[in-house]
Amino acid sequence: MVPRTRTPITADPFVCSGQPVITGTAIPAYRVLELLREGLSLDEVVERFGGAITRSQARACVEYAIANLRQTVAYAA
Repeated sequence: MVPRTRTPITADPFVCSGQPVITGTAIPAYRVLELLREGLSLDEVVERFGGAITRSQARACVEYAIANLRQTVAYAA
């Protein structure tokens, strides 16, 4: 039997108004990205949330953003 893996980022209309969050938390993925934009390292982001998330969960926010930007369709003006 193959173990079921948890999706690191989820969107639920009952959690943070449907914003993508780190699974099992109410921490929006965008907040992690904002902190990285401000210059914090992944380890500093984890510390900022008091250890409520792991380094791999913070990294998953970056991967989520990249994957979603790849799916964005640009239309010519």
